[in-house]
Amino acid sequence: MKSLKAKIFAAVLFCTAGVLGEAKANMFCFDNVKIGADYLYWDTCCSGLDYAVEAEDDESIDTATKLKTKHISTDYHSGIRGYVCVDKLWCDFNAGLAYTYYSNHHKNSVSNDVADSVILSTGTPNYDMSGNTASGKWKIEYEALDLLISYPLNISCNSCFEMEAFSGLKFINIKQKRHDRLVDNFDEGTDTLNFKRCLSVSGVGPMLGINSTYTFFDCIKMFGMVGGSVIIADNKSHDKVSVSGPEFSEDPSPRTFKSHDDCACFPGLHLMSGITYETCFCNMEIGLRLGWEYVQWINAPDFPSYEGVGRGTRAAVNEKNLTMQGLFAGINVAF
Repeated sequence: MKSLKAKIFAAVLFCTAGVLGEAKANMFCFDNVKIGADYLYWDTCCSGLDYAVEAEDDESIDTATKLKTKHISTDYHSGIRGYVCVDKLWCDFNAGLAYTYYSNHHKNSVSNDVADSVILSTGTPNYDMSGNTASGKWKIEYEALDLLISYPLNISCNSCFEMEAFSGLKFINIKQKRHDRLVDNFDEGTDTLNFKRCLSVSGVGPMLGINSTYTFFDCIKMFGMVGGSVIIADNKSHDKVSVSGPEFSEDPSPRTFKSHDDCACFPGLHLMSGITYETCFCNMEIGLRLGWEYVQWINAPDFPSYEGVGRGTRAAVNEKNLTMQGLFAGINVAF
């Protein structure tokens, strides 16, 4: 799936470059077109990635006085971004389009020799079970599409410093998956509880911000960007819990819990800073850039939590801060 997305991404990028290049040659409506691609190396930081609680000091979960929460740790993973910029598309207004794709996944597990020393911390609906082994898996896929219009701000007499304001629309699509598993091994057999969860958040909203560059030498520039947005999103969750083993031989399994909120609103913050090196090759301007990036969605929808058992089970809305940050490196061509 990831290789297919990369092929589609490359095809769209080259087709866009060809169309805009032909339009410029035939119509002469704008100054130049810049086509670029970035490699992203981000880490994800978000709350709510705990999956189990373990009793310490060789005791069961009911009698232990010391408990430890286990979390799914995250690490750096790769992503891609492609963008197209058109200078002076109309008067002094510039236009831009950018697409970002990023994914991250990780898993952790805990095992204890003491019976009934581990429970799931995710609040599994309908079942109150303890065991001695637990595991948690988590995956996120993040997509963003930015459609922007910018305008230069002539606020400095220093020709080395440039600034422009931008505004437009941001589309996002965030998919998360969780799989928490609890195993109880005892003399009569093994009981297993699986809790699989899917969360999809997609929406659109306005965004605005400021870009700035400062030229140190003819070929080297420092750049920065500060942007903010507000997303009106559609939020869907689909959770399924299933059990197996001697203790649950007569239980109706699996059970599915769904929820849908078509009006989730939350703000976002986007920061970038880095250095660009520009040169010329075959009558084209080529730029290489390296920098750091920070993306945060504040109070974004999260997996629901469950309260009660049996027919009294209900889902409660959850929110969390979702942050992605790390390095990016890329190349762009202007013609």
